[in-house]
Amino acid sequence: MATLQNIVFVTTFAGLVLSIAIILLIFSQLSHDAKSLTFVAVASAVAAVTFMSCLLQFSFQARSTSLSAQTLLEILCVPLFSLPLLLFTFTVEYLSTWTRERRIIQAIYAAQVIVGSAVLLSHGWLYNVYFKPDGAIAFSTSVSLLSLLMNTWLTANT
Repeated sequence: MATLQNIVFVTTFAGLVLSIAIILLIFSQLSHDAKSLTFVAVASAVAAVTFMSCLLQFSFQARSTSLSAQTLLEILCVPLFSLPLLLFTFTVEYLSTWTRERRIIQAIYAAQVIVGSAVLLSHGWLYNVYFKPDGAIAFSTSVSLLSLLMNTWLTANT
């Protein structure tokens, strides 16, 4: 099983390097218009997720106890919360289709990111987080997480 964990770590690290390369390419080569900057925001969120995934895998393999699995997983979820907002903003900016309704949807997404991140980092959603012997992360969630995810899904489908 250690071989599979090493493959996961290497591929996650490759995703991190690719995300950082895209960010550096946009900053060094392309114009700094709104479309480029919103894409940098999306790539930064992906880079943050892959970086935290690398830390989780490394902490499992090193049997490190300096940061708990729950803390790492909660920090990992913050950029995941922001991805719907960032992808929505990038898509609408790229297509240049901003309307009043889309600005309202963007504001709702932003509020969900702020509230969701605050509740998550206060240890309100995830509990009983631990590494399984095969390296997977097991956790339990409270009902409020499911309600936020459903609210985000309903917002995205309006």
